[in-house]
Amino acid sequence: AAAAAAEASTATTVTTAQTPGEALAALQAVLSAEEASAVAEAGRSRQLPEGGLYIALGVDKETRKQVHRAVAASFPHLNTEAVTDSKSPHAGMIRVSLCNGQERQRRQKQAQREANGGVAPDAFCRFVLCKANRDTVNALAALATQLDVRPARFAVAGTKDKRAITTQFVTGQHIRPERLAAVNYRLHGIRVGNPRPCAEPLHLGDLRGNRFTITLRNFQGEKDDVEQALRTLQDKGFINYFGMQRFGSSSVPTHKIGIAILKSDWQAVVDLMLLPRPGEKEDVQAARQVFASTRDAQKALAAFPRFCTLERQLLAGLLRHKQSDPMAAFSFLPRNSRTLYVHSYQSFLWNKMVTARIRRYGLQPVPGDLVLEPVTQQQLEPTQQHQQQRQRNQKQRHGSAGGNGDSSTASVAAPAQEQGSADPDVKVHPRDSKKVAVRVLTAETVGKYTIHDVVLPMPGLSMIYPENDLRPELEKLLKDDGLSLASFDHKHKDYVMHGDYRRIVTQPQNMTWALHRYDDPQQQLVLTDLDELEGKTLAPHVEGERQALVLEFTLDSSSYATMALRELLKASTTSHHQATLNHGK
Repeated sequence: AAAAAAEASTATTVTTAQTPGEALAALQAVLSAEEASAVAEAGRSRQLPEGGLYIALGVDKETRKQVHRAVAASFPHLNTEAVTDSKSPHAGMIRVSLCNGQERQRRQKQAQREANGGVAPDAFCRFVLCKANRDTVNALAALATQLDVRPARFAVAGTKDKRAITTQFVTGQHIRPERLAAVNYRLHGIRVGNPRPCAEPLHLGDLRGNRFTITLRNFQGEKDDVEQALRTLQDKGFINYFGMQRFGSSSVPTHKIGIAILKSDWQAVVDLMLLPRPGEKEDVQAARQVFASTRDAQKALAAFPRFCTLERQLLAGLLRHKQSDPMAAFSFLPRNSRTLYVHSYQSFLWNKMVTARIRRYGLQPVPGDLVLEPVTQQQLEPTQQHQQQRQRNQKQRHGSAGGNGDSSTASVAAPAQEQGSADPDVKVHPRDSKKVAVRVLTAETVGKYTIHDVVLPMPGLSMIYPENDLRPELEKLLKDDGLSLASFDHKHKDYVMHGDYRRIVTQPQNMTWALHRYDDPQQQLVLTDLDELEGKTLAPHVEGERQALVLEFTLDSSSYATMALRELLKASTTSHHQATLNHGK
């Protein structure tokens, strides 16, 4: 019976569609002409004798396998199985029968998977998530709890702010669309919709930009002055700083945890995430104190409020690994959440570098600056060769470290390669998988560009750096934190950071604005995406004493609306500062 099961499973490994002529030829290669015709007729008519069709074969196992494969390849709705019961009059034969519905469905999915490069077309479910007053990590954790799956099943192209009503795409692995609809009225501040199967998950960065609608209430200023400030923002743009929300709102900035990750100081990562910190709610402070005083993950998990999603996931990891392996416990967090800490540190360094660059050189291009350029095949060749060599080196490193990816040494970022480049000022880093080419400006070329063209690298392994004193500045910042550029080649592949290029100055696109008068501080002045889907309308407009500015614009991926507002308002956009301005207005 075991042998028969093995044969039957082998029969479904080939599901290539064939023409009737090809099907018959495939069968005739392993069966007699009469048997091949009988099977082919059964396959075409989907009618079989009562009890099935039997094929007499010898004991040669390889021949039986070929029959199983030929029938499955030619007629996916037919099933073949060996008759192993020695008391049966058909012992030693192969029985051909019609597949049941479940088997047909399984074979169809296998055929679709093979046609899709080995990935099931419904391996993931893509849907739209609308949330209010929740950050993305918290919303996905709540969704995972309702669906009884791990948060790591979900993936997004980027995280959205807590203090907003946001809409974004999400993919869920092995999540059935019909299950999603059931959560809509069980979660506060979360709605999902438009679920559909897809073959690939989203990855961080899989978006071109974000569209914002922002209402600034109790806005002060004369109309002409406001219009002039808005046109200046539209035409000149703003310094493309990472916003404060990139670094968290607590007294332990997220980039500090990123530093500990790059140092592989996993106990420090745990302590930074779980030990007491000032400025939090009393119940959260009490939970942190439980962990600090007892180091008991189970007691701390019971004490932490449910909205402390990442802390609870880390504590669950500590429970699983009996607190003896803090790195494995930290891996309990979704990968996107873990890598965001390191991205936060990269962002911190970039902000420092852009400040230094503007203080020294102002808002105009200078020799040594970088701009993006189209890449040529000549420039790609050394990059591809380097990547192939690196893959070979990684296999050797991982093999010598017991296959777990650990190594006692970290490689230093390779220098830029210029071989094959027709223009020596245009370079592609050999380890840059994105194959981005940058031009190093010279005295002869600097006049062809504006500050809107100039980029600075997000520190990482695969970056070309400006040919001025900014690289020494970066190396000093890293050294002060006990790190170097080689630290981005982390021995754990999840934390290997290749870097990226980011424009120093960015401009809002498709920008519109309108001034409104109102009295009621709770009056809704714009409709959300969800409001529009539900057919809601705004209350009739009534002129009031207060003034509000409604702004709409699009920013490139990873550019921050709060930085655009800071440029417009010439004021801090932190939540603490904004809270002092509200006073119920």
